[in-house]
Amino acid sequence: MNCKSRVWGKVLAAFVAALAGFAIPLFAGGLYDPVADYMPIPAAESHYAGATMEDSSAIVFPQIADGGGYRTSMLLTNGSATNTTATVRFYSSTGAPLFVTIGGTSSSSFQVLISARGSAKLTTSGSPETAVVGWSSVTTSPFVLLNGNAVFQFFSGPVLFSEASVAAVMPVSAVDFYADEEGGFHTGFALVNPGQTAALGTLSLRRGDGTLFDTYPVSLEPGHHVAIFLWEILKDAPSGRAEINLASGCLAATALRYHTSSVFSTVSIGQPGFAPAGAAALFSPNGGVRERLVAEIRRAQSTLDIAIYSFTADEIRDALIQARSRGVQIRILADTGQAGNQGQGGEIPTLQDLGFNVRLLAGLQNGIMHNKYMIVDGRLLVTGSYNWSVSAENYNFENAVLVQGSALVQAYIEDFNRMWSR
Repeated sequence: MNCKSRVWGKVLAAFVAALAGFAIPLFAGGLYDPVADYMPIPAAESHYAGATMEDSSAIVFPQIADGGGYRTSMLLTNGSATNTTATVRFYSSTGAPLFVTIGGTSSSSFQVLISARGSAKLTTSGSPETAVVGWSSVTTSPFVLLNGNAVFQFFSGPVLFSEASVAAVMPVSAVDFYADEEGGFHTGFALVNPGQTAALGTLSLRRGDGTLFDTYPVSLEPGHHVAIFLWEILKDAPSGRAEINLASGCLAATALRYHTSSVFSTVSIGQPGFAPAGAAALFSPNGGVRERLVAEIRRAQSTLDIAIYSFTADEIRDALIQARSRGVQIRILADTGQAGNQGQGGEIPTLQDLGFNVRLLAGLQNGIMHNKYMIVDGRLLVTGSYNWSVSAENYNFENAVLVQGSALVQAYIEDFNRMWSR
C-alpha cells in the first residue's frame, strides 16, 4: 500500500460516519485538565524529520480525527515518581504539521506538565467543518514511560452519538491482529511510520486454519500515515489473522472492527514473538542467557539503555552494532575502572571508538558502578548478577531476570536516568 496515494480522508468518513447508536460513556474522572497548562510550540519546530534522540522513545497514536463532528481526546497517565513535561505533536497523513485547536489555542504541538503519579487530558475542539485526519506522537522530558489512549468521539451538535478508544503504541517491525470479515463485520487499520527510513514489508492474511489467503506489499515513507479497510486491498478477504512483517523500517498500528449496523470497536494489536506482560528467569552456566540477551537486542525498535560492569561478549557487541545501524538509540553506562579492560577483551573501548553514546561512572568514594541491567524500548527489563562476559556464560553460577510490562521497569528507567545525569 502506497502511503502517498492512500491518505484516509474519504476512507475515514466511510469508516466512522455510521457510528450513530453506538455509545460508551467516557471515563474521565480525576484527569487533570487545566487549559492554562497547554503551551503551544511554534509550528516551525513541528515539521516531521524522522525520529531523533529526543523522541526515539515516543508513544504514538496512529489515528487522529478532528472536525466534521469528530473530536479526539488524548488521555495520558504518568505512573512514575517523576514530574515530566509531555510534548504532543500532531501530523497530517504526509508528515506535515497538523493544526488542531486545544483549549482555545491552534497549533501543531502542545506541551503539558504531568505530575508524578498524575495524568492529563487534551481534547481537540472539533471545529473544522470537515474532518481532518492524521496521527500524533508524545515525548517526555525528563523521560518517563507514559500510558495513553486516544478516544474518538462523534457528535451531532452537542449530542455525543458514539466513541471508541485505542491505546498508544510504540513503533515495531511486526504486528498482527484478528480480521473479522463475516456477518456484516469488516476490519480497518491505520499505520504510521514514525521512523527515519521507509517502512517496507508485506501484509499477509491467513485463514483460521493458518493457511495463507493472500499478501499485499506495504510501503510507507517516513512520517506518513494511511488508514484502510482490509477488503479494499484484498478482494473477498475471509476472516483470519492479518500480519504485517517489515524488512526495513518501523510502524505503529491500530485496528478497528466495524459492523454495517454502525457499531465499531477496537481490535487488539499484537507483536508476534513477544510474550505478554510478566517475568522470566534464566541461569548460567550455559543456561541461554547470552542468547536471550542477543535476541532482545535484535527485537529492540527504539531504545536500549544499558548499565553493565563487565562486558567482553563479542556476540552482544555485534548485536548492539546491528541495532544501532537500524536506528535504535543506545545509551551505555559502564564502570570507569572496568571499562579500560581492553587487554582482556573489554568491549567498551571498541564501542566508544565506534561512536556509541557511552558514559563512564564510578561509585561514591572508592566504589564502582556494579549494575548489570538493560532496558529495551522502555518496556522490558533484563537484570541480575549476569555480567556480559565469557565467564558468566560458561563458568559462573549467575542469574538473569526478565520483567515486562511492570512498574518495576519504570523504577529502573528512573535509576538509569539518575546515573546518566551525574
